[in-house]
Amino acid sequence: RRSHDAHPVRPMLAVALPDDSIRFLPYRTDAEVRYQGLALTHEFQRECHSVAWSPLSEVVAVGTRHGVCLWRLFPDESSWMTFLQHPRRKAAHALTWCPFGRHLAAISRDEACVLVWDVAARSACPLHCSGLRLGNPKAVSWSPDGLYLLVTFQDDGFAIWETKRWSCESFAMGGACRAVGWSPCASMVVLAMDAADTENRDCQPLFVGTLYAAADGAHFGVEWLLASLPHAIETRDVVCSGATVAGLSFSPDGATLAVAFEPGTGSSAVVTYQIRRQPSLTFSVARVLDVRDGPAPDEIKFCPSPNPSPSATADVLSALWGSDLTLFVGTSS
Repeated sequence: RRSHDAHPVRPMLAVALPDDSIRFLPYRTDAEVRYQGLALTHEFQRECHSVAWSPLSEVVAVGTRHGVCLWRLFPDESSWMTFLQHPRRKAAHALTWCPFGRHLAAISRDEACVLVWDVAARSACPLHCSGLRLGNPKAVSWSPDGLYLLVTFQDDGFAIWETKRWSCESFAMGGACRAVGWSPCASMVVLAMDAADTENRDCQPLFVGTLYAAADGAHFGVEWLLASLPHAIETRDVVCSGATVAGLSFSPDGATLAVAFEPGTGSSAVVTYQIRRQPSLTFSVARVLDVRDGPAPDEIKFCPSPNPSPSATADVLSALWGSDLTLFVGTSS
């Protein structure tokens, strides 16, 4: 599986290529793009699993075979790499930045632990997961407000840490989590789960959570709702179910959810849904962006809109199938 990520401000993507280099590609044609002539390579950068831009600086993190390559980029297209080696030389399969840019969380699917790196001090604090009895981590995602760190697991369910006292709540759901998406304001987290009952796999709902602080201030709770994904006629034989979701991404304004579906009897799809919260939470099909034979994309991500305006270009959704990067423009209607 390949990985990519959008710069938080500039209209460009960092993409991990099969040769383990990182290249930079524009996703808008109406703006100047830096680093197009730059290719990031290093002997430590082998088996690139994840790419993540720092939210506040010209730094891109790359999860590799034995740790994380932190690349600082300069206007003259030079670069400097700092290597954060895993204490036990494990791979960094997934990465997520704290929105304030100081901390980087990394997981290896080969051990029951999450490493939270202080990138300035180059030191890591482990969050041990073996006591949760959910298996080894599968993916990790920081909430956009920085208050919560969500980790999904290979065997069952997920866990959420609040990041002030690092207290944890775990959720065993009878199946593994397939994908996670946070709304931009962190008011909502959406999870797609494998169906515990295989007979209901074709109608498995999404789990939609709202997090809130408990009265004692030391704990938190989650209110859960179930929401179904309506089927789109254009998706042919693709089953639009939570148990077939391969990826989730919210638009920058939080009004649209992009969903990648794995193949049903042969086709995969990328569909956008409009979100309505009143009088109750519902999803309605906005556009069918892609239907193709073969696997679902490795990743789908909405690109940021740092300066939205009436004259700005429509939202851009990037989808990565191996080395094939596809951009969808105007995804909500």
